[in-house]
Amino acid sequence: MSNLFWVKNLLGAPLSAECAAALDDNTINAILTEAADQGVFCLAYNALKPYFSDACLAKWKPTYYSLKTQNILNDRCHKKLHGIMTSAGIPYVIIKGMASAKYYPVPEARMMGDVDFLVAHDQVTAAEDALKAAGMRRTETEENGFHESFSDGNTILELHWAPPGVPPEGETGDKVREFLSDIIDKAVMYDGYFVPSDFHHCIILLLHSVSHMTTGGMGLRHLCDWAVFADSFSSDAFVSEFESPLKSIGMWEFARVLTAVSVKYLGTGERPWAAGVDGGTIDLLMQDIIDAGNFGVKDDQRLNQAKLMRDDTNREIETAGMGKILFTNLTVRARRAMPITAKVPVLLPIGWAYIGLRHIFRIVTGRKEKIDIKKTVQGAEKRRELYNRLRLFESSDES
Repeated sequence: MSNLFWVKNLLGAPLSAECAAALDDNTINAILTEAADQGVFCLAYNALKPYFSDACLAKWKPTYYSLKTQNILNDRCHKKLHGIMTSAGIPYVIIKGMASAKYYPVPEARMMGDVDFLVAHDQVTAAEDALKAAGMRRTETEENGFHESFSDGNTILELHWAPPGVPPEGETGDKVREFLSDIIDKAVMYDGYFVPSDFHHCIILLLHSVSHMTTGGMGLRHLCDWAVFADSFSSDAFVSEFESPLKSIGMWEFARVLTAVSVKYLGTGERPWAAGVDGGTIDLLMQDIIDAGNFGVKDDQRLNQAKLMRDDTNREIETAGMGKILFTNLTVRARRAMPITAKVPVLLPIGWAYIGLRHIFRIVTGRKEKIDIKKTVQGAEKRRELYNRLRLFESSDES
């Protein structure tokens, strides 16, 4: 991965003279194309701009200002949301997006997507009514059970009533929910809207990264979000606040690995608490990030791979045979699509058939890519081996 010299420049680390000399137009064009796939285009553009030729500047400047305009509109939408919620008397907190941007040296360079916000479950109806009264229209609800989408014509607002990526009921899931139970009460004001406290943001960042990594994929944007967050604390302060709670929910090893990757590839400060992470794991995770791109945009088989390695009932990476995992996940989807099958198990075959036919229909109509079976199986096995090294959600009280 020697061609990744440029990623250290994303967060301000200077390029060596040798790397700077290698930045001809072809190299810069390739880097910025990759940066777009990784969700870090504006960071890369700002970092590499001193090395642009006139031709390079002309080629990429329109893209940069288009994305910068989107970020400005996104920020305005955050402020509009704040006005809607506060006028309706509905407590809320922004999650991800701008909540992550606040830790960057230049917040507006962090590329934005949807506006994700969280309200208490008993406030969902009131929040829906407030959004509709403000001219927002509801878009298609995703089949996930924790959020629904609204649009103002420019930006998608995702109304969450549960944080994304929380494990189901059980010791670890219950502990995560306990940690996040006061996320709205302890929200802090930033730039005109409420964002999580450092503690809650840490939990959300890790859950969000795991959720995307084990499905479509986490890109460099997710890694940068973690890097600037972790780097905002002294080593002692980070350990004091986060080591014990993260160990209790099986996220400490993942935090260590992400930080070790950030140190090696993004050039963030050394952290003693992340020292000793296996070098092979560091490189494999970085390669997985590069292979996936932001939300898995670079590999259309990754979501299919996830169905062979992650149990949707507990969101854990499984060691069981892929056939068993696929069967379990097919059953979960059948019950989600046809709730009656949960009460009348004899109807499950109908649910399985429905899910299968629906998938085939989506492939035929171009909404889903065709499945490359060999690539899917091989990719799932490779990813499963890596993710098992991270010991995700394996709680430990060891100090």
